[in-house]
Parts: sequence; C-alpha cells; structure tokens
Amino acid sequence: LHRVDRRQRQMCIRDRLETGAEGDEWFKERVINGAVRDGAVYMPKMADFISQEGLWAIRSYLESVHVDE
Repeated sequence: LHRVDRRQRQMCIRDRLETGAEGDEWFKERVINGAVRDGAVYMPKMADFISQEGLWAIRSYLESVHVDE
C-alpha cells in the first residue's frame, strides 16, 4: 500500500486540478487512458474498472477537497 501524507496529496491535487471543461477533459483522459512517461506507468488505465458515474464521483470529490493557496 502506497501511503501519501496529506500535504503531498494536497500538492498533487492543487497542481493538477484545473476547473471547468479543460480540467474535466484532462481528468477524464488521465483516468481512462492512464499516464505513461518514458515507458514508466505513472497511472494505470482505469477504463475497464471505473464507470462513467464513478469517474465523475471521483472528480466531484477532488473538487470538494481542493484548497486554493
């Protein structure tokens, strides 16, 4: 189990969570298709595991805990 402390999690959310349609599109692409850089998997594809409703529930949760600094 990979543990991330609250400060690290907030930094990640703050750095990546864009608002509006652009942020929604980035989030959807990242979750559905995953992220691979230089052959290293940073986030696996979740298209087969998360429903459309689940995807937007996660997005809504992240927006609710997002802190502007």
